[in-house]
Amino acid sequence: MTRMLAQGALINAAVAYDVIVQIERLAAAGHQDEAWQAFGNLAHFARSELPVVKGVVAAQQQAAEALDLTQRTLAPFFPRKAEEHPHAANDHPTNPVLPSPTVA
Repeated sequence: MTRMLAQGALINAAVAYDVIVQIERLAAAGHQDEAWQAFGNLAHFARSELPVVKGVVAAQQQAAEALDLTQRTLAPFFPRKAEEHPHAANDHPTNPVLPSPTVA
């Protein structure tokens, strides 16, 4: 559910950013009345969307804190394996190619 709310909040934020760009263009073109009207609509929209955004941020923060707590609590019981150093395929060949003997 939170994932759907987060996706919806991001979509709405993208729409709000587009409206901000349109407001800026209206103002730059000298259409102040239309820009103020669009700004008022945006403020009304943002006022209704803000509780959803705050809820999504709070849920994400709680999930991150729970994951952090879980990792710190269980870390002594599940030690991590050391990562092998990544090497390109040609750095350490397993079957080195020996030079062929010369024919004399």
